[in-house]
Amino acid sequence: MNIWILKHGEQLPLNEKSRVYRMGMIAFACINREDSVTWWTSNFNHALKNFEEISSISNKDINFIFLNGNTYSKNLSIKRVINHHKIGKQLEERMKLSENQPDIIISSMPTIDFAYKAVKFGIENNIPVIIDVRDLWPDVFKDLIPISFFRKEIFFRSFNVKLKWIFQNATAITAITEKYLEWSLEKGELIYNTEKHKVFPIGYPKVINTDAKNPLEEKYFNLVFVGTIGIHFDLETIMEVAKKTGDKKIRYYFIGDGDKRQDLEKRYPLSNVYFTGWLDGKTLASYLKYANIGIAPYKNTKNFLMNIPNKFYEYMANGLPVLSCLPGPSSDLIEKHNIGLVYKEKDVMGLYNCVIKLYESKDIYNQISMNAKRTFDENFSSNVIYSDYHDLIKNIVNEKKLAYKGVLNESNE
Repeated sequence: MNIWILKHGEQLPLNEKSRVYRMGMIAFACINREDSVTWWTSNFNHALKNFEEISSISNKDINFIFLNGNTYSKNLSIKRVINHHKIGKQLEERMKLSENQPDIIISSMPTIDFAYKAVKFGIENNIPVIIDVRDLWPDVFKDLIPISFFRKEIFFRSFNVKLKWIFQNATAITAITEKYLEWSLEKGELIYNTEKHKVFPIGYPKVINTDAKNPLEEKYFNLVFVGTIGIHFDLETIMEVAKKTGDKKIRYYFIGDGDKRQDLEKRYPLSNVYFTGWLDGKTLASYLKYANIGIAPYKNTKNFLMNIPNKFYEYMANGLPVLSCLPGPSSDLIEKHNIGLVYKEKDVMGLYNCVIKLYESKDIYNQISMNAKRTFDENFSSNVIYSDYHDLIKNIVNEKKLAYKGVLNESNE
Protein backbone atom coordinates (compact mmCIF):
# COMPACT_ATOMS: atom_id res chain seq x y z
CA MET A 1 0.00 0.00 0.00
CA ASN A 2 0.98 3.59 -0.59
CA ILE A 3 0.21 5.50 2.62
CA TRP A 4 0.25 9.21 3.31
CA ILE A 5 0.67 10.51 6.87
CA LEU A 6 -0.26 14.12 7.61
CA LYS A 7 1.16 15.43 10.87
CA HIS A 8 3.26 18.38 11.99
CA GLY A 9 4.28 19.36 15.50
CA GLU A 10 5.46 15.85 16.34
CA GLN A 11 9.18 15.09 16.63
CA LEU A 12 10.18 13.29 13.44
CA PRO A 13 12.07 9.96 13.25
CA LEU A 14 14.76 11.47 11.04
CA ASN A 15 17.61 9.19 12.16
CA GLU A 16 18.54 6.36 14.51
CA LYS A 17 18.85 8.74 17.49
CA SER A 18 15.33 10.12 17.11
CA ARG A 19 12.65 9.48 19.69
CA VAL A 20 9.62 7.82 18.09
CA TYR A 21 6.12 9.15 18.76
CA ARG A 22 2.59 8.13 17.67
CA MET A 23 2.80 8.78 13.92
CA GLY A 24 6.32 7.41 13.83
CA MET A 25 5.09 4.14 15.35
CA ILE A 26 2.27 3.99 12.80
CA ALA A 27 4.76 4.69 10.00
CA PHE A 28 7.16 1.94 11.09
CA ALA A 29 4.29 -0.55 11.51
CA CYS A 30 3.44 0.11 7.85
CA ILE A 31 7.05 0.00 6.64
CA ASN A 32 7.64 -3.31 8.44
CA ARG A 33 4.80 -4.74 6.37
CA GLU A 34 6.40 -3.45 3.14
CA ASP A 35 4.13 -0.46 2.65
CA SER A 36 5.34 2.83 1.19
CA VAL A 37 5.04 5.82 3.56
CA THR A 38 5.06 9.53 2.70
CA TRP A 39 4.94 11.94 5.64
CA TRP A 40 3.72 15.50 5.03
CA THR A 41 4.98 17.86 7.73
CA SER A 42 6.43 21.29 8.49
CA ASN A 43 10.09 22.25 8.27
CA PHE A 44 9.66 24.10 11.60
CA ASN A 45 10.29 21.97 14.69
CA HIS A 46 7.48 22.70 17.17
CA ALA A 47 9.31 21.36 20.25
CA LEU A 48 12.72 22.92 19.64
CA LYS A 49 11.36 26.08 17.94
CA ASN A 50 13.88 25.90 15.10
CA PHE A 51 13.99 24.67 11.52
CA GLU A 52 14.69 21.00 10.83
CA GLU A 53 18.17 20.13 9.65
CA ILE A 54 17.19 18.38 6.44
CA SER A 55 20.79 17.32 5.88
CA SER A 56 20.66 15.20 9.08
CA ILE A 57 18.02 12.83 7.72
CA SER A 58 19.35 9.29 7.50
CA ASN A 59 15.95 7.55 7.64
CA LYS A 60 15.39 6.54 4.01
CA ASP A 61 12.34 4.37 4.74
CA ILE A 62 10.01 7.38 5.04
CA ASN A 63 9.61 9.97 2.31
CA PHE A 64 9.37 13.26 4.23
CA ILE A 65 7.77 16.21 2.44
CA PHE A 66 8.54 19.46 4.27
CA LEU A 67 6.21 22.42 3.99
CA ASN A 68 7.65 25.87 4.62
CA GLY A 69 6.36 27.21 7.92
CA ASN A 70 7.17 30.42 9.74
CA THR A 71 8.73 30.63 13.19
CA TYR A 72 6.92 31.14 16.49
CA SER A 73 8.32 31.19 20.01
CA LYS A 74 5.15 30.57 22.01
CA ASN A 75 2.64 27.75 21.58
CA LEU A 76 -0.32 30.03 22.21
CA SER A 77 0.29 32.84 19.73
CA ILE A 78 -0.94 34.50 16.55
CA LYS A 79 2.31 33.49 14.82
CA ARG A 80 1.49 29.82 15.41
CA VAL A 81 -1.99 30.31 13.93
CA ILE A 82 -0.38 31.91 10.87
CA ASN A 83 2.06 28.97 10.66
CA HIS A 84 -0.81 26.46 10.60
CA HIS A 85 -2.73 28.41 7.97
CA LYS A 86 0.38 28.83 5.81
CA ILE A 87 1.41 25.18 5.72
CA GLY A 88 -2.22 24.06 5.43
CA LYS A 89 -2.51 26.07 2.22
CA GLN A 90 0.77 24.63 0.91
CA LEU A 91 -0.39 21.11 1.77
CA GLU A 92 -3.55 21.51 -0.27
CA GLU A 93 -1.67 22.88 -3.27
CA ARG A 94 1.10 20.27 -3.25
CA MET A 95 -1.17 17.27 -2.70
CA LYS A 96 -3.02 18.23 -5.89
CA LEU A 97 0.28 18.29 -7.81
CA SER A 98 1.49 14.93 -6.49
CA GLU A 99 1.66 12.22 -9.15
CA ASN A 100 1.99 9.42 -6.60
CA GLN A 101 -1.53 9.28 -5.19
CA PRO A 102 -2.02 7.24 -1.99
CA ASP A 103 -4.24 4.25 -1.25
CA ILE A 104 -5.14 5.87 2.08
CA ILE A 105 -4.43 9.00 4.12
CA ILE A 106 -3.91 9.09 7.91
CA SER A 107 -4.19 12.59 9.32
CA SER A 108 -3.75 13.63 12.91
CA MET A 109 -6.25 15.98 14.54
CA PRO A 110 -4.83 18.43 15.52
CA THR A 111 -4.31 20.30 13.51
CA ILE A 112 -7.81 21.10 12.30
CA ASP A 113 -6.31 22.58 9.12
CA PHE A 114 -4.45 19.39 8.18
CA ALA A 115 -7.41 17.15 9.02
CA TYR A 116 -9.76 19.32 6.95
CA LYS A 117 -7.44 19.37 3.94
CA ALA A 118 -6.99 15.59 4.20
CA VAL A 119 -10.72 14.80 4.18
CA LYS A 120 -11.44 17.34 1.42
CA PHE A 121 -8.69 15.86 -0.76
CA GLY A 122 -9.90 12.34 0.01
CA ILE A 123 -13.46 13.12 -1.09
CA GLU A 124 -12.29 14.84 -4.27
CA ASN A 125 -10.06 11.90 -5.24
CA ASN A 126 -11.99 8.94 -3.80
CA ILE A 127 -9.27 8.16 -1.25
CA PRO A 128 -10.19 6.88 2.25
CA VAL A 129 -9.07 9.03 5.18
CA ILE A 130 -8.48 8.06 8.82
CA ILE A 131 -8.59 10.92 11.33
CA ASP A 132 -6.50 10.18 14.43
CA VAL A 133 -7.65 12.29 17.39
CA ARG A 134 -4.74 13.31 19.60
CA ASP A 135 -5.94 16.53 21.26
CA LEU A 136 -9.26 18.22 21.96
CA TRP A 137 -8.91 21.19 19.61
CA PRO A 138 -10.40 23.78 19.81
CA ASP A 139 -11.81 23.05 23.31
CA VAL A 140 -8.37 22.82 24.91
CA PHE A 141 -7.72 26.52 24.27
CA LYS A 142 -10.54 27.55 26.59
CA ASP A 143 -8.33 26.45 29.48
CA LEU A 144 -5.37 28.45 28.17
CA ILE A 145 -6.89 31.79 27.16
CA PRO A 146 -6.44 34.17 30.13
CA ILE A 147 -9.23 36.64 29.21
CA SER A 148 -12.67 35.13 29.85
CA PHE A 149 -14.36 37.20 27.12
CA PHE A 150 -12.36 35.37 24.43
CA ARG A 151 -13.44 31.98 25.80
CA LYS A 152 -17.00 32.51 24.55
CA GLU A 153 -18.41 29.98 22.10
CA ILE A 154 -18.73 32.55 19.31
CA PHE A 155 -14.94 32.65 18.95
CA PHE A 156 -14.82 28.85 18.45
CA ARG A 157 -17.86 28.40 16.23
CA SER A 158 -16.03 28.28 12.89
CA PHE A 159 -13.58 25.69 14.26
CA ASN A 160 -16.41 23.52 15.56
CA VAL A 161 -18.32 23.72 12.26
CA LYS A 162 -15.21 22.60 10.41
CA LEU A 163 -14.53 19.86 12.97
CA LYS A 164 -18.08 18.51 12.64
CA TRP A 165 -17.63 18.29 8.86
CA ILE A 166 -14.25 16.53 9.25
CA PHE A 167 -15.65 13.80 11.51
CA GLN A 168 -18.82 13.31 9.47
CA ASN A 169 -16.89 12.86 6.22
CA ALA A 170 -13.87 10.86 7.42
CA THR A 171 -13.75 7.19 6.48
CA ALA A 172 -12.76 6.24 10.04
CA ILE A 173 -11.95 7.92 13.35
CA THR A 174 -9.31 6.63 15.75
CA ALA A 175 -8.54 8.08 19.18
CA ILE A 176 -6.06 7.54 21.99
CA THR A 177 -8.70 6.98 24.72
CA GLU A 178 -12.39 6.09 25.00
CA LYS A 179 -13.10 9.62 26.26
CA TYR A 180 -11.42 11.15 23.22
CA LEU A 181 -13.47 8.96 20.91
CA GLU A 182 -16.69 9.91 22.72
CA TRP A 183 -15.75 13.58 22.35
CA SER A 184 -15.11 13.12 18.61
CA LEU A 185 -18.47 11.43 18.03
CA GLU A 186 -20.22 14.17 19.99
CA LYS A 187 -18.50 16.88 17.94
CA GLY A 188 -19.45 15.10 14.73
CA GLU A 189 -22.97 14.28 15.92
CA LEU A 190 -22.28 10.65 15.05
CA ILE A 191 -23.52 7.31 16.36
CA TYR A 192 -20.79 4.87 17.39
CA ASN A 193 -19.84 2.39 14.66
CA THR A 194 -17.68 -0.56 15.75
CA GLU A 195 -16.02 -0.80 12.33
CA LYS A 196 -15.27 2.90 11.81
CA HIS A 197 -14.63 4.23 15.31
CA LYS A 198 -11.77 2.69 17.28
CA VAL A 199 -9.47 3.36 20.23
CA PHE A 200 -5.74 2.76 19.99
CA PRO A 201 -3.70 3.85 23.05
CA ILE A 202 -0.53 5.78 22.30
CA GLY A 203 1.70 2.95 23.51
CA TYR A 204 5.46 2.93 23.34
CA PRO A 205 8.18 0.78 21.74
CA LYS A 206 9.28 -2.12 23.88
CA VAL A 207 12.51 -1.27 25.67
CA ILE A 208 15.48 -3.34 24.57
CA ASN A 209 18.16 -3.80 27.20
CA THR A 210 21.39 -2.21 26.09
CA ASP A 211 24.76 -1.49 27.62
CA ALA A 212 24.03 2.23 27.67
CA LYS A 213 26.21 4.13 30.13
CA ASN A 214 24.43 5.24 33.28
CA PRO A 215 24.22 9.08 33.23
CA LEU A 216 22.90 9.13 36.82
CA GLU A 217 24.69 8.50 40.10
CA GLU A 218 23.44 5.23 41.57
CA LYS A 219 23.81 6.37 45.17
CA TYR A 220 20.92 8.79 44.57
CA PHE A 221 17.20 8.15 44.19
CA ASN A 222 16.56 9.78 40.80
CA LEU A 223 13.23 11.22 39.67
CA VAL A 224 12.70 12.30 36.05
CA PHE A 225 10.24 14.53 34.27
CA VAL A 226 10.34 14.29 30.46
CA GLY A 227 8.55 16.93 28.41
CA THR A 228 8.02 20.57 27.58
CA ILE A 229 8.77 22.81 30.56
CA GLY A 230 5.68 24.91 30.06
CA ILE A 231 2.19 25.91 31.15
CA HIS A 232 0.63 22.46 30.85
CA PHE A 233 2.48 21.13 33.90
CA ASP A 234 2.41 21.81 37.64
CA LEU A 235 6.19 21.97 37.96
CA GLU A 236 6.33 24.32 40.93
CA THR A 237 5.02 21.55 43.19
CA ILE A 238 7.97 19.35 42.20
CA MET A 239 10.34 22.22 43.01
CA GLU A 240 8.80 22.69 46.44
CA VAL A 241 9.20 18.98 47.15
CA ALA A 242 12.81 19.18 45.96
CA LYS A 243 13.37 21.93 48.54
CA LYS A 244 11.86 19.77 51.28
CA THR A 245 14.03 16.76 50.38
CA GLY A 246 17.30 18.66 50.06
CA ASP A 247 18.75 16.77 53.00
CA LYS A 248 18.13 13.35 51.40
CA LYS A 249 19.87 11.47 48.59
CA ILE A 250 17.14 12.38 46.07
CA ARG A 251 17.69 14.14 42.76
CA TYR A 252 15.24 15.61 40.26
CA TYR A 253 15.93 15.72 36.51
CA PHE A 254 13.92 17.88 34.10
CA ILE A 255 14.51 16.52 30.60
CA GLY A 256 13.25 18.97 28.01
CA ASP A 257 12.92 22.70 27.54
CA GLY A 258 10.26 25.37 27.33
CA ASP A 259 8.93 28.79 28.28
CA LYS A 260 9.08 28.20 32.05
CA ARG A 261 12.59 26.78 32.32
CA GLN A 262 14.47 30.04 32.95
CA ASP A 263 11.90 31.21 35.48
CA LEU A 264 12.09 27.92 37.42
CA GLU A 265 15.89 27.93 37.42
CA LYS A 266 15.89 31.51 38.72
CA ARG A 267 13.25 30.95 41.42
CA TYR A 268 14.56 27.59 42.58
CA PRO A 269 18.39 27.53 42.57
CA LEU A 270 18.51 24.04 44.07
CA SER A 271 21.56 21.77 44.13
CA ASN A 272 19.42 18.61 43.77
CA VAL A 273 17.58 19.77 40.61
CA TYR A 274 19.04 19.39 37.10
CA PHE A 275 17.82 20.70 33.73
CA THR A 276 19.28 18.70 30.84
CA GLY A 277 17.55 20.38 27.91
CA TRP A 278 16.22 18.20 25.10
CA LEU A 279 18.06 14.90 24.62
CA ASP A 280 18.30 12.67 21.58
CA GLY A 281 16.42 9.37 21.72
CA LYS A 282 19.40 7.22 22.74
CA THR A 283 20.54 9.51 25.53
CA LEU A 284 16.98 9.84 26.84
CA ALA A 285 16.66 6.04 26.86
CA SER A 286 19.71 5.80 29.13
CA TYR A 287 18.19 8.26 31.63
CA LEU A 288 14.92 6.34 31.68
CA LYS A 289 16.69 3.02 32.04
CA TYR A 290 18.54 4.05 35.19
CA ALA A 291 16.01 6.44 36.79
CA ASN A 292 13.85 5.40 39.74
CA ILE A 293 10.60 7.33 39.26
CA GLY A 294 8.79 9.11 36.42
CA ILE A 295 6.70 12.18 37.26
CA ALA A 296 3.66 13.15 35.17
CA PRO A 297 2.51 16.47 36.73
CA TYR A 298 -0.18 17.39 34.20
CA LYS A 299 -2.49 20.26 35.08
CA ASN A 300 -6.12 19.23 35.40
CA THR A 301 -7.38 20.68 32.12
CA LYS A 302 -10.04 19.03 29.95
CA ASN A 303 -7.49 17.92 27.38
CA PHE A 304 -5.61 15.82 29.95
CA LEU A 305 -8.53 14.78 32.16
CA MET A 306 -9.84 12.70 29.24
CA ASN A 307 -6.43 11.40 28.25
CA ILE A 308 -3.65 9.01 29.20
CA PRO A 309 -0.62 11.01 27.99
CA ASN A 310 2.41 9.37 26.39
CA LYS A 311 4.61 9.91 29.46
CA PHE A 312 2.72 7.17 31.27
CA TYR A 313 3.60 4.61 28.61
CA GLU A 314 7.19 5.83 28.36
CA TYR A 315 7.73 5.51 32.11
CA MET A 316 5.93 2.15 32.33
CA ALA A 317 7.99 0.71 29.48
CA ASN A 318 11.08 1.33 31.60
CA GLY A 319 9.53 -0.07 34.78
CA LEU A 320 9.32 3.36 36.44
CA PRO A 321 6.60 3.93 39.05
CA VAL A 322 4.46 6.85 37.85
CA LEU A 323 3.63 9.79 40.13
CA SER A 324 0.73 11.84 38.76
CA CYS A 325 -1.75 14.50 39.86
CA LEU A 326 -4.10 13.79 36.94
CA PRO A 327 -7.58 12.39 37.73
CA GLY A 328 -9.65 10.46 35.20
CA PRO A 329 -8.37 7.65 32.95
CA SER A 330 -4.76 8.28 34.05
CA SER A 331 -5.36 7.84 37.77
CA ASP A 332 -7.71 4.93 37.00
CA LEU A 333 -4.84 3.21 35.21
CA ILE A 334 -2.43 3.82 38.10
CA GLU A 335 -4.83 2.54 40.73
CA LYS A 336 -6.19 -0.41 38.74
CA HIS A 337 -2.74 -1.88 38.06
CA ASN A 338 -0.86 -0.40 41.06
CA ILE A 339 1.78 1.14 38.78
CA GLY A 340 2.39 4.33 40.76
CA LEU A 341 0.93 6.82 43.22
CA VAL A 342 -1.57 9.66 42.81
CA TYR A 343 -1.52 13.07 44.48
CA LYS A 344 -3.56 16.23 43.95
CA GLU A 345 -2.45 19.11 41.75
CA LYS A 346 -0.52 21.77 43.74
CA ASP A 347 -0.47 19.49 46.81
CA VAL A 348 3.15 19.75 47.95
CA MET A 349 2.72 17.45 50.95
CA GLY A 350 0.82 14.94 48.82
CA LEU A 351 3.68 14.65 46.32
CA TYR A 352 6.25 14.74 49.13
CA ASN A 353 4.56 11.76 50.82
CA CYS A 354 4.52 9.82 47.51
CA VAL A 355 8.23 10.42 46.95
CA ILE A 356 9.20 9.53 50.52
CA LYS A 357 7.04 6.38 50.50
CA LEU A 358 8.90 4.98 47.48
CA TYR A 359 12.26 6.32 48.67
CA GLU A 360 12.03 4.66 52.08
CA SER A 361 10.29 1.37 51.23
CA LYS A 362 12.25 -0.85 48.87
CA ASP A 363 9.55 -3.54 48.91
CA ILE A 364 6.76 -1.16 47.88
CA TYR A 365 8.99 0.44 45.27
CA ASN A 366 10.01 -2.90 43.71
CA GLN A 367 6.43 -4.17 43.58
CA ILE A 368 5.13 -1.06 41.85
CA SER A 369 8.08 -1.07 39.45
CA MET A 370 7.37 -4.69 38.45
CA ASN A 371 3.67 -3.90 38.05
CA ALA A 372 4.47 -0.99 35.73
CA LYS A 373 6.67 -3.09 33.45
CA ARG A 374 4.25 -6.03 33.38
CA THR A 375 1.23 -3.82 32.68
CA PHE A 376 3.07 -2.18 29.80
CA ASP A 377 4.22 -5.47 28.28
CA GLU A 378 0.74 -6.98 28.47
CA ASN A 379 -1.29 -3.98 27.28
CA PHE A 380 0.64 -1.10 25.76
CA SER A 381 3.55 -2.34 23.66
CA SER A 382 3.57 -0.50 20.33
CA ASN A 383 4.18 -3.79 18.50
CA VAL A 384 0.70 -4.99 19.46
CA ILE A 385 -1.14 -1.66 19.23
CA TYR A 386 0.15 -0.64 15.82
CA SER A 387 -0.13 -4.12 14.37
CA ASP A 388 -3.84 -3.76 15.10
CA TYR A 389 -3.80 -0.24 13.66
CA HIS A 390 -2.26 -1.58 10.46
CA ASP A 391 -5.04 -4.16 10.26
CA LEU A 392 -7.54 -1.29 10.27
CA ILE A 393 -5.63 0.47 7.48
CA LYS A 394 -5.48 -2.71 5.41
CA ASN A 395 -9.17 -3.48 5.91
CA ILE A 396 -10.24 -0.01 4.80
CA VAL A 397 -8.09 -0.16 1.65
CA ASN A 398 -9.34 -3.67 0.82
CA GLU A 399 -12.96 -2.60 1.29
CA LYS A 400 -12.42 0.26 -1.13
CA LYS A 401 -10.86 -2.09 -3.69
CA LEU A 402 -13.75 -4.54 -3.35
CA ALA A 403 -16.27 -1.73 -3.76
CA TYR A 404 -14.46 -0.48 -6.86
CA LYS A 405 -14.35 -4.02 -8.27
CA GLY A 406 -18.10 -4.32 -7.68
CA VAL A 407 -18.75 -1.10 -9.58
CA LEU A 408 -16.64 -2.36 -12.51
CA ASN A 409 -18.51 -5.66 -12.60
CA GLU A 410 -21.85 -3.87 -12.64
CA SER A 411 -20.74 -1.61 -15.48
CA ASN A 412 -19.62 -4.62 -17.54
CA GLU A 413 -22.91 -6.51 -17.17
